[in-house]
Amino acid sequence: MLYCLNMKKNIFLVAIIIFLGVLVYTILIFNNSKSVKPTVMIKKNAAQFFGRLDGLPVASSSLIVPPVVAVMIDNHPDARPQFGLSEASVVYEAPVEGDFTRFMAVFSRDQVIAKVGPVRSARGYYLDWQAEYGVPLYLHCGGSSEALSRIKQENIFAANEFYWGKYYWRDNNFTVPHNLFTNSENWQKLWQDYDKLGERVWSGWSFGSDIPTSTNATSFVVDYGAGYKVEWRFDAALSKYVRYLSGVKQFGANGGEILEDNIIVQYVR
Repeated sequence: MLYCLNMKKNIFLVAIIIFLGVLVYTILIFNNSKSVKPTVMIKKNAAQFFGRLDGLPVASSSLIVPPVVAVMIDNHPDARPQFGLSEASVVYEAPVEGDFTRFMAVFSRDQVIAKVGPVRSARGYYLDWQAEYGVPLYLHCGGSSEALSRIKQENIFAANEFYWGKYYWRDNNFTVPHNLFTNSENWQKLWQDYDKLGERVWSGWSFGSDIPTSTNATSFVVDYGAGYKVEWRFDAALSKYVRYLSGVKQFGANGGEILEDNIIVQYVR
């Protein structure tokens, strides 16, 4: 009996020695590996700055409220598919004469956009909307007598293609007058050459997370008139609204669907 107890004690002691040996060896290996190849913890920081034009993250505080360019874009059937609508931060659509609608696409001045248009004429109510962005560069080709008069009287920084033609070009793949285009390289050069107004200040849109609880509309229609029955259908997979025109999905010149995050329908006299 005594022998058995001693054997068990010896086995127990050997087990303790082996355990301690393994523990010391593991600690030595761990310390050695730390000195040779330190572990680096990478922390992904959340965005610090958000632009007040579209609410998206920007690289620095200087980009929070950017200078803005507003471009009048044609929506005649011969002007489709349009260029630049999907790259714009904000797009306005409103009726013009003849039951047509027209867009005004708003961009950050420093965006890189290869082609925007077809560019069309100004209307007075679009001047009201562009004025909400401080003193943007307003690009158009001609306009109503009211709009042209206001541009002159109100000293709007506008570039009418009739007089500023070198900042536009004609694309013969489209029919006249639906074939006028511009791009960011042109408007940035124009801004550099002719801007005499100095720093442009506007407050930007307000964005926040404290939005009242609501439900996305699955679809809704804005009927502008014959041939301009616009429907927006919410795509849950994309979490965006998809544009349809007279029941047919509408595409941009890049082949992609026309998608929007938020739609505001405004009724005015």
